[in-house]
Amino acid sequence: MNNIILAYAILKYLQLNGTTDFLIAPGSRSSPFVFALHLLKDVNIHTHFDERALPFIALGIAKASNKKVAVITTSGSAVGNLLPGIMEAHSSDIPLTIITADRPYEMHNIGCNQTCNQENIFSTYALFLQIRTIDSNFTLEKCISLINQFYVKAIQKNTPIHFNVEMREPLYDNQELDTYYLNKIDYLLKNQFYLDSHNFIAFKDCLKFICNLLYAPSTLLLIGNLSLQQTKTIQKIINKTHINYLADIQSGLRTKENYSCLCNYSKSIDNLKEYLNSFTNIIIINGRFISTKLLEALKGYKNNLTFISENDRNYNCLSLPARKFQISFDEIYSNLHQNPSIQMNTCNTNTLAPKELDNDNYLNEISAVRYLNLAPEKNLFIGNSLVCRIADAVLFNTNHNIFTNRGVSGIDGLIATSCGIALQDSTISVIGDTTALYDLSSIALMKNKLLKLVIFNNNGGNIFYKFDIKQDKVMSKYFVNNNNVNFSHISKMFDIKYHNPKTLNEYLELIKTKITEPIIIEVNFPQAEGINLLSKI
Repeated sequence: MNNIILAYAILKYLQLNGTTDFLIAPGSRSSPFVFALHLLKDVNIHTHFDERALPFIALGIAKASNKKVAVITTSGSAVGNLLPGIMEAHSSDIPLTIITADRPYEMHNIGCNQTCNQENIFSTYALFLQIRTIDSNFTLEKCISLINQFYVKAIQKNTPIHFNVEMREPLYDNQELDTYYLNKIDYLLKNQFYLDSHNFIAFKDCLKFICNLLYAPSTLLLIGNLSLQQTKTIQKIINKTHINYLADIQSGLRTKENYSCLCNYSKSIDNLKEYLNSFTNIIIINGRFISTKLLEALKGYKNNLTFISENDRNYNCLSLPARKFQISFDEIYSNLHQNPSIQMNTCNTNTLAPKELDNDNYLNEISAVRYLNLAPEKNLFIGNSLVCRIADAVLFNTNHNIFTNRGVSGIDGLIATSCGIALQDSTISVIGDTTALYDLSSIALMKNKLLKLVIFNNNGGNIFYKFDIKQDKVMSKYFVNNNNVNFSHISKMFDIKYHNPKTLNEYLELIKTKITEPIIIEVNFPQAEGINLLSKI
């Protein structure tokens, strides 16, 4: 009975503290969590056979819904498979909860099957708590107190937390929980350990300084990666202050609304340096940018630089002289009206994003990205490597909710993340061919989701063509890795509808069409064409 008591206590605690979605892969040692999950009401349970994809699905759900999500696996190599997704969650400030079942301590280091050291396996990417089986020394009350202590810390730090839970056999003898234990656990949780939401402390002098800066006529806002809620708040700040801003594609702020204040950074580095230095103050919001051109230009900025974020992460990757404030964006917005200044900023309409490009009249990687703003889906997920760099350079005037996995910028789990986002609303996802191959098993997750998966097939990792690698054979064999695949066969294997447009008109028709079922759109491009076109913008 102890296993299911412990499992239910952990899961019920998470539910009371806002966890709505639980993801689980099949496994024996984690079976008590399966039985406990079915005792919870009003939760969403998702299953998938590939543990590597689980945290990425969770990331998609968390990003699109702003909800707390938990991942549950069995012991052994299943735990190791979670690492890439947890790295991304940590770098994206998403506090995923990871629950891994484990053999009890007496089964370790004696050759037992599927047993390995799972203690602190995710290192600095997650807070760690080892949870023993319940007994007379380690009571339920002590267990819940420990869980609460560590969970509060994880939420305050916006970092993943790993509960490694010992499960002693028998695992299947009791699959229900009697009323006594249900009531006891509910009483303990509701009366002693419920977690209040964490509030940021904002100092009046900091707020006044920031508000004055936002209203100053010579201030430029540089905006990096934002969550959905942050995007809404920063948009309200822009509307209220009429401040000029440069928005990374990850910000979700390249919308039609207030478009006249959106500046264009498709300039040469020298021109961009000159433009940045025309402002007395630059405020950087969540300074994780895709554009290396922008970062290079920032090196030459000579005036007043201020970083503002809601977490304690250091975004000053160039180590520039700057102020740093950790403060809630909502707190800033709610205090703007207290600013005595009534002078409004004047938008610099000479720096609008480009309206036409020479390569917009035929199907290539630039035009294919440029016209994504025509897609009717609610959400847009942008893949890493070449796709995101093109999007950052040419995709404007879009009202999509924008999502990326740019925390550690890997190509792991991007289809799984897209599927997690699509659980919330219709989604178009654009990735490269190597990325698709990397997460092939997650195509199984597309079933019954409104996901339009666009695969740019340029036969390998074309991002490497931007680097100065002299020998073609070295480039092809060791970097690009030509894969020579056709995704029509893969689509057929997973029974997903497939399209392969050859012209811009065919592509646009598919992009503009509202889907009623999942589809895969494979677009073939000549190798190195996209990177060459991008270099000319």
